[in-house]
Amino acid sequence: VGRDGRFTGAVSAAAVRWFGEAGPGQKLPDYLFPDDPVQAGLFAMAFEQLTEDILPWELSESQMPNRISGEQRILDLAYKRVNENGEFSKILILARDVTESVHSSAFEQSTREQHELVTRLLQDKQGFTQFVKDAEALLSALGSERDLTLVKRHLHTLNGNVGLFGLTSLAERCHRIEDQLAADEA
Repeated sequence: VGRDGRFTGAVSAAAVRWFGEAGPGQKLPDYLFPDDPVQAGLFAMAFEQLTEDILPWELSESQMPNRISGEQRILDLAYKRVNENGEFSKILILARDVTESVHSSAFEQSTREQHELVTRLLQDKQGFTQFVKDAEALLSALGSERDLTLVKRHLHTLNGNVGLFGLTSLAERCHRIEDQLAADEA
C-alpha cells in the first residue's frame, strides 16, 4: 500500500480468500475491517503515524496491530518499509494465518490447567473445595460490587488464588483487567 494507505497493486491470493478482492484505490483499514469502523479507525490512526515518518520506523511499527482476529481466523501482521529511488514510498503488509497454532496453544494450556486442577484435588480435597467456594464468592462479589477499591481487591485476590491453583489463563485475564482498571480508574 502507498503511504496514503491505499492499495497500489494486487493483493495475494490468500488475502483475496481472507478478505475478498481489494477495490481500486481502497484503503487498507477498510479492507481489513469492513464491518468494524472502530477497529478501522484505530488502525488508520496507527498507520498514519507509521507513514508520517517522524518517529523511528521501529517505534511506529511496534505500535501497529500485530494480530487481528476474525470469526474464522487469526492473522499475524508484519509491516515492511519499501523505498523506491531512495525515498520511503510504500509499505508491504505481510499476513500469516496462525489460527491453528493459536488454537493448539490454547488447547495445550487448557489441558495443563485441567491436569493441575485434578492434581490439586487429589492432593488436598478440602483445600480444593475451599478454593472453589472462595472463587465463587469473589466472582459473585465482582458481579455486583460498585466500589472500585473493593472491585480491585476482589480481582487481585482472585488473580492470586487462581494463579496458585495453576489456572494461568484466568490469572492472565485477571491481570489484564487489573491493568485496565489501573489505567482507566473506571
